[in-house]
Parts: sequence; structure tokens; C-alpha cells
Amino acid sequence: MADDESSRSKLFRVGKTAFRKLGYHCDNPVVVIESDDWGAVRIPSIQALKEFEHKYPERELDHYQSYDTLDTVEDIEMLSDVLERHNQQTSSPVFTMNFAMANPVFQTGNDKIGTPFLWEPISNTYQKYYGRDTNPIDTIVSLSSRGIIHPQLHGREHLNVTSWRYGILNDKKLKYAYELHMVGLNDGKYCGLDALNRANTEISHYEYIEDSIMLFEVYFGFVPMSFIAPCYVIGADEERELASHGVRILQGGWLTNRTNSKGKLLRLPTVLGSKGHSGLIKLVRNCQLEPAWFYRRGKSSEECVTKALKYVKEAFQAKQPAIVCSHRVNYVGGIDRSNREFGLKCLDSFLSEVMRRWPMVRFMSSDELGEQVRRISCKGDDK
Repeated sequence: MADDESSRSKLFRVGKTAFRKLGYHCDNPVVVIESDDWGAVRIPSIQALKEFEHKYPERELDHYQSYDTLDTVEDIEMLSDVLERHNQQTSSPVFTMNFAMANPVFQTGNDKIGTPFLWEPISNTYQKYYGRDTNPIDTIVSLSSRGIIHPQLHGREHLNVTSWRYGILNDKKLKYAYELHMVGLNDGKYCGLDALNRANTEISHYEYIEDSIMLFEVYFGFVPMSFIAPCYVIGADEERELASHGVRILQGGWLTNRTNSKGKLLRLPTVLGSKGHSGLIKLVRNCQLEPAWFYRRGKSSEECVTKALKYVKEAFQAKQPAIVCSHRVNYVGGIDRSNREFGLKCLDSFLSEVMRRWPMVRFMSSDELGEQVRRISCKGDDK
């Protein structure tokens, strides 16, 4: 079994390296930082987490299930402080902050659990958590106008309603998590969060996309140019629907995840800069900066940053932009302030080292890079 896993892992690395030689390339170093899950609920409070751990101490929780919670104004301002610390005349760091625009409404009583499924816009969720006078959206809009943070779209609710409901009704642990207003504790591959899985039949995927874009425009004042599917799971029909609403760029990994009607995965290799359905330009994440993973395992910030810089170096050696995946969980302190401190320390060190090693580096948002790729692609089409 171990040999089989080792062979698959080696094959995966070889395939990933081979695909780096294809698609979009650039001579100058470019860094894009993409951060998912902003606006989405996960663990509502440290009290809820402790109650769950007390009742089910045998349930091992990963770093998302241990630290991830709804972002606060303080989280966002502390993140922006680190980014601003590295401002320079030539190019300054910018976070592409991908937002889920809605969250599930938790209904009480066995006869009301998710029937019918109800969702609320993130403004309602923020108000429930933090009160009417503290709204992270206002902070995001302000920072966006200064070019520090660039909001983009991560969908409506970050939730596979069908999988979630099945789990609640058939697993006492998940039912208890629901009663605590916790999500994302399933044992499955995507923890019941892959909203656009074709097996998620209890919502309309078309309405999901339409609603999320409408909400995004209401809150942020513009139509998002790029989209990252929850858990990277998306189908061709959803890509076409996104394009019809003005989305031009699809963020993702080097494997695009398709699903059939039963939720079975089909993983298709993706080339950076290739065109998807309806002409969507595909960006491929080739670097990771995920401090919370290291923090959960008791590893050092140096290990985290060294690993991330290795990815960046490999991308630049392949003459590709370094597209860095760095989730919200790394920068929120509502569950564990030390997690946020660790994450910000890693980010600060990472940015310092990137600028020191590659002084000509240019930072871009996802849609800025996507449009650059599109312009080159269009020139190629004219030849």
C-alpha cells in the first residue's frame, strides 16, 4: 500500500512538473496571492469548539476545523498592516480575497433542519456575530480602494447542501455540530463544502451563481472578474453560466475537479493560461503559503516560509508567475490568537524574502494577471 501511494505521489509530481512547461510564461517575476473562504462560517466560537471536543474527544480535527472562523475587522486590519509594511514604489503586495457571499441559516428542531434550505447574505451573518456597528465589508471596501486588498468571488454559501443535510440526519457528530452552528466537519474529502458538486441537487447551480454575483456587486460595487469554485469543484455548465454574467477568469489548481451526478470526481489536468468553456482564462495555483497547517503540527514559521519560497523559486525557474494559495484560516484569531500571530509572522517573512531574493518582483491581483494572459492569448489568436 505504501509503495502504491509513493508511486502515485511520484507520478503526481512528475505530471505537475511537466504541465509547468506548458501554457503561459513570463520572463519577469510575478507574484499573485489568492486567499479563499472570506465571509464563510466554519466554527462560530471557541466555546462551540470546546463543547464539540468535550463531547467527541476522539474526533480528530484538522487546522480548518480547529482555527477557522468568521473574519473580523481586526483580522483584516492586521493583515493589511503587514501588506502595507512592504509597500514600495515599483510594486506593492495585494491580496486577492475571495468571498463566499452567503451562509446557511441554522434552523432548530429535527423537523426544521435544512428543510427547505435557507441562506442569508454575509451582511446578516456579520451583524449576528459582531453587531450592527462593526461591519468587515466597509473595511474591505476601504482597503480595496487603496489597492491593498482586492475582493473576488468564491460563490454563494461554501456548502454542499445535499451532503451536509445527509450528514446531519445520519451522523450524530454532524448533527451536534449543526446544533452548535458549525460546518465543515464531515469525514469526506471535501467535508460537505463543495457547493458546485453535481450531486448537490438541492440547490439550483444557476441561481447559486446568479445570486452570488448579484450580492458581490451590491456589497463591493463591481462585477467580479474572477471566480474560484468551492473546493475547486466545478462543471462546464457552471463555467458557461459564470461567463454569461461577466466573469472572465477562473482561479484553481492544476487539476480541475469535475463530478458526475453521484458526486464521483473526475480530475482533469489544467494548463496555466488555457481557455475554459466560454473562453474563461484559467489560472493555476503553483505555490502554497499555509501557516495554519504548520502551526497545528507544532512546526516553525521558518519551515513554513522555506517551503513557500521553494515553490516560488520553482515557478520562476519555469518562467511562470508564482500564484500563491493562502487561505483565510491562516489570518483569523477568533478561535486562537496565536494562530493569527503565527500566520502574519509567516506572511511578513515571506514577503520580505521574496523582495530580497527577487527585487524586481511585481505583485498582481488574480484578475490583473488573468487580463495580461488574455491579452497575450488574443494576440496569439490573431496570428
